[in-house]
Amino acid sequence: MPELAELVSTQRWLDVGCGVGGSSLTLATLFPQMRSVAVELVPKVAAEAVRRAEGHGVADRVDIRCMDIRDLKEVDEFGGAFWAQPFFPEETRAETLAVIRRAIRPGGLLFMQEHEPEPAPSGRSAYAVRRLVANGWNVPFGRTAEQLVAEAEAAGFDPVRIAATEVGRYAILRRPTQIGRDAILRPPTGLEA
Repeated sequence: MPELAELVSTQRWLDVGCGVGGSSLTLATLFPQMRSVAVELVPKVAAEAVRRAEGHGVADRVDIRCMDIRDLKEVDEFGGAFWAQPFFPEETRAETLAVIRRAIRPGGLLFMQEHEPEPAPSGRSAYAVRRLVANGWNVPFGRTAEQLVAEAEAAGFDPVRIAATEVGRYAILRRPTQIGRDAILRPPTGLEA
């Protein structure tokens, strides 16, 4: 995903649902110019992310915030964002996408990873148990990249492409670029692998 490297090298990055900071800390280690905000709701998990950021020597560049993303106040501040979408309950998803859209600059990119794609027959029993647990938590399970694109389109993003990577497929979308008061310039919407 060359767009990701370009973004984290040149613009502020937003990591929504950062967990213990795996993604943000890896990127900050690989890209010394990266500046980011990483948001985590669970205090103990956010504290671990802070501890790890300090251990990696990137705490001055990765601002880890323990908060509900829906309380984020930044507007047009980030060049791009990653949303750890499988961990967000259904009732929070539309508002979370609206906050991300507002926080990303016009033309900025949103990345969402497909999680738990349908397994081969040998893995279906464990898959069924994980689906049952997710349903109990009221979080989505096994949404395809195409379904993630549709969800983000409903929130006002434009599809860019679906990227097949070594760690799974990613839906990449763009916040439309607004020119003037009424005109909206939309990039091509063809989805390519």
